[in-house]
Amino acid sequence: MDMQQLRFGDNSRATVAPFASLASLASSTAAYLQKGNIALSGGATFGRLFPLWTAAAPDCAEASFFPVDERMVAFDCPESNWGAAYRDFLVPVHKAREKSHDAVTAAGYGDLLRNHFKADLPVFDVIFLGVGDDGHTASLFPGRPYLDDLSSIVLETTSPKPPFQRITLGMAPLIAAKTMMVVIAGEEKRPVFKRLVENDLTLPIAKVLSRRSDSMIWVERNLL
Repeated sequence: MDMQQLRFGDNSRATVAPFASLASLASSTAAYLQKGNIALSGGATFGRLFPLWTAAAPDCAEASFFPVDERMVAFDCPESNWGAAYRDFLVPVHKAREKSHDAVTAAGYGDLLRNHFKADLPVFDVIFLGVGDDGHTASLFPGRPYLDDLSSIVLETTSPKPPFQRITLGMAPLIAAKTMMVVIAGEEKRPVFKRLVENDLTLPIAKVLSRRSDSMIWVERNLL
């Protein structure tokens, strides 16, 4: 299936691009890892992508990496998003020093971003987002008032599933990013992708995309 457009309004669209496997996705997206300020999501999909990106051997010398969200667990815990990124991606691409970009507290992560970007609103060059089967993205969950908070940069949130306590980028930096790459993979995501296509704006991922002028959604081919 060729690329197609989803529209969330007159001024908001997303390009839907199918991929056959995570290996092919890694190859197609590796160029987006090579320059600028880049935020990486965690979770199972990105846990599988990290070593595949490493195998694609991107030159990341001109890139800086940051977490989209983090679970409030020890860095060496298998459930740490930034711990997984560090072990399986940052170290192999010679970015081990960016272990220090871990989101340990919301206040501390907010300060780190303000200092790095020299601005109150960090504008990332690329943000990679995943999508949960409930439509959550980053650690922004359905039905929560912070989905309408368009000013907060970093939030502490509570997940309905463990680990419960999270730190996450808020809506403002997600909307402001220059390039947004959303990855939807796994048979369990079929219902939520259908809801996204149907413009269900109760989904956190749809709320993000509908407030952006342009985004890219990479979707596993068998979900189309």
